[in-house]
Amino acid sequence: MFTAGLRAQFTAARAAAPLLIRAAGGGAPGLVAITGGTDLTGHYLGNVPYDVVKAASSRLVVALAHELRGHDVAAVG
Repeated sequence: MFTAGLRAQFTAARAAAPLLIRAAGGGAPGLVAITGGTDLTGHYLGNVPYDVVKAASSRLVVALAHELRGHDVAAVG
């Protein structure tokens, strides 16, 4: 779950970020990730690893949006 889910999203975003930054001058590039949603309080998903990966993928999008904002690249989940 951690390798196929979270690590794959992180690795893909890390590889895509430089390409998106270079393309930022010619339009509005963005990064879209499938996450567990934004409501991380009180909605246990029934399995600890699955729940943790979904929460971490949502936080990954928040961090990517913060890091890429200065380069005019959007990150949404």
